[in-house]
Order: sequence, then structure tokens, then C-alpha cells
Amino acid sequence: MSDMQPTALIDELAAFVAGAPEPALPKAALDAARWRILDVLGSALWGVHAGTAAAMRAVIEPQGGTPEATVLGRGRKLPALSASYLNSCASPALLDTCRFSVTHPGIVTVPAALAAAELVGASGSALMRAIVLGYEVMIRLGRAARPSDRGFVPTGVFGPFGAAAAAASLLGLNRDQCAHALALAATMGAGVLDAYAAVDGGRNQFGRACQAGLLAALLAREGALGNRRILEGGALQGTPGYLACIADGFDAARVINGLGVDYGITRVAPKIHDGCRYTNPAADAALLLVREHGLRADQVSSIDVRTFALALDVSVRRPTTVSGALFCMEFVIAVALLEGDVSTDKFSMQRLDDPKVRALMERISVGLDEAIDQAYPRELGLKMTIETVDGRRLVTQLAFPRGEPENPIDETTCVEKFTRLASPLIGSAGVDRIITHTRRLETLDELEPLLAACTPTER
Repeated sequence: MSDMQPTALIDELAAFVAGAPEPALPKAALDAARWRILDVLGSALWGVHAGTAAAMRAVIEPQGGTPEATVLGRGRKLPALSASYLNSCASPALLDTCRFSVTHPGIVTVPAALAAAELVGASGSALMRAIVLGYEVMIRLGRAARPSDRGFVPTGVFGPFGAAAAAASLLGLNRDQCAHALALAATMGAGVLDAYAAVDGGRNQFGRACQAGLLAALLAREGALGNRRILEGGALQGTPGYLACIADGFDAARVINGLGVDYGITRVAPKIHDGCRYTNPAADAALLLVREHGLRADQVSSIDVRTFALALDVSVRRPTTVSGALFCMEFVIAVALLEGDVSTDKFSMQRLDDPKVRALMERISVGLDEAIDQAYPRELGLKMTIETVDGRRLVTQLAFPRGEPENPIDETTCVEKFTRLASPLIGSAGVDRIITHTRRLETLDELEPLLAACTPTER
């Protein structure tokens, strides 16, 4: 028998990131990257317009520094590490999600990639490729372990790996350097679910994960070394590795099986409704019943919702903050029925304290459906039954909210979403320029035309 150790997981991932030739990436994956970039640009521009992450900007922007990368929506450049942090912190609105890894890859991977791309003058094609690779690393690690069972937030603990992989690709790191970048990223992964109780706690977790990955790649470029067996552990007197520390168990095969063949970015879901992804099926169901039956909120006697266990576990039953409202299915349903949509601007203390919203929330019950629970995560199912004051019983059941690969949104919807988010800050001319550049991103020799359009209009 051989006494050779199996190849470290990080070395397998590094070989993939550093060695993946551009022609080997499928068109579907590269096209998905295009629209995920547009999603993050729209979310960040909305965030600046809405004042999201104002505290972060108040701390970081006065520090100044070498103008390396664009701060989206601010009309200025800062050091790449500062820009990546601020752009990530500003972007939680309608962020994308992957149900297979329980992560939000875009909010950490895309801002890190944009900053790294500007830093080295990369092309649009190189940016798209790097984002595909970053998503892949992050999603695979999320599929291999469930840190949420221990109270960790998956995007916080796996985000630095995705950001590091994307940045490593753009910085042109070789296989060894890429491995050290990923190993160093493991030393910076952090974040707990309880941080979401305050909006800036969640935003900061995203921003730090994004910045950490870029920092790890920059350190590796300068020769910094990390423990390449840190994922599985055992390099230091048998100590447990990263995956064993943050989860009750992990499946190493899910990290490497099919690597370079099957791309997770094609199964990432952009969100149409704001709020936790597990509330989105409820928004879809409520709006479907409104469309099909002309239902009004004042016609509702009661609403019964049945869903899967994890959606119930993360749900906030009686929210007292905007953060809580984002995780409250009753609030999301009430807003859908009263307002006709569940867009980002609907989440405010004014609406949470609205007597009409509160009264409708009291008529909503949410519970477990065993069959729907058994289908998770193959499906993100929900059943809704509405009893009306005139005696009607309206029922609908969904297996997938809009945006999931089984219920995808089209290019037109992606553009409409971006326009809604970005136009309040940059106006219709800026929106048109960004959409045009995004459609032809692979032809751009540099990103300056795209990012220059992310400048607020004069007011």
C-alpha cells in the first residue's frame, strides 16, 4: 500500500482555477456571469441611492489612498481593498442565491473580481471567466459542508474562497500561488447567522468576506504562504481542518467530483423579490393568487402557509426591525397583497409599523409540510391556502420560486430589475450605457467604459 497522502482539496481547486483555459468554460456559464455582474451593479447602485452602508463609507472613504478601483455609484476610485469592501457592503438588495450551497455568491465574488480586474487592467472576457471560477469554488465548498447547523453564515465562511479564486484568476497567479491564496482565505472566513439581527452586521460580513478573498490573493502574489491542507486538516499534529471546525461533517467528494465539467453558476438564482430566499416562494404564491383571482387584501379572512423546515427555522415570527422583516414570511405576504410587489423599498419601519400590514400579518399562519420538507433542497416548495371573507378557498402550490433554474427569469426581466434598481441614482442614460456594455462585455478590452457609467447623475 502507498503511504502517500491524497492531494489536498485546496490543490485540486487551485489546479482548476489556475489551469482552466478560457475555451473550456461553457457559454452558458459565461452568459450567467454576465447577468450576475449586472445584478451586483444594480444592487450596489441601489444601495448607494438608499444610503445602505453609509457608516462603512463614512469610515473608509476619508482614508483615501491609491485610486485603484471604482467605488460604484460614488464617482471616485479608492484602493482595491477598500473598493471591494464598500461595493459588497452596498449590494445586499436582491442578491443572488444558490440553494445547493445555501450561499450568496455574487455579493462577495463579483465586487472582488471587479476590483482585481481594474487593478490589473483586465478585459471583460477575463472578468467573466474569473467570476465563473470564483462561483464554482464557493458553491462547491458550500455543498460540502453545512456551517449554518452550528450558527455560522455560509456566505461569510465560504465567501473568501470565492473572492480569492476570482481574484487569483485575474491577477494571473500560478497554481502554487493560487493554492496559497485559497489557504490564506481560510484564515479570514467568519460570520454568524445572528449578525443578521442588525442590518449593518450582515452587510459587514459580506464586505469583509469579499475584501478578505482579494487580500488573500494579493498576499499570495507577494509570496505569502498558507497551509494547503487547511480544509481537511491534520497538518499540525492532527488538528481538525477548516471544514471540520465550521460544520458537523463534510463531504470532500462534493468539492472535487465533476470539477471543470459541471458549473454551479448556471444554477444560481437571481432574486425578483427582496427578503430571505426562503420567503420568496410565499411572495410568488401571494402575487399569483392576486393575478388569478383579482384578490385584494381586504378580502382575506385567513392565510395558511406550509413549507419546509429550514424556512421555518430561519423565519422571524414577530419582527421589530427591518432586518427581522427580511426574514418574516408573514410580512412578505402582507406586503405582496397590500402593495402588489415585494421590492427592496418595501422593507422599512414605516411599513412594518403600518396597522394594515400588522393586521394582515395576524391572519397568517405558517407551518411545516412533511412532503415539501422531504423535497428540500431539490425543491423550494410552498403551499398557500387563502380563505376569503365571502367564503372562497384559494389554493396554490409552488415547487420553485422565480429565478431558480427550474423556473428561470429571462434576459428582459434581468434588465428590468437592473433598470429599477439603478435608474434612481444614475438615470436612464447611465442605465442604457451599462446595459449596452454588459451585453458586449466579452468584447471590452478594459472595464473603464462599463464602470465609468456607474456614476451618479448631477442633482
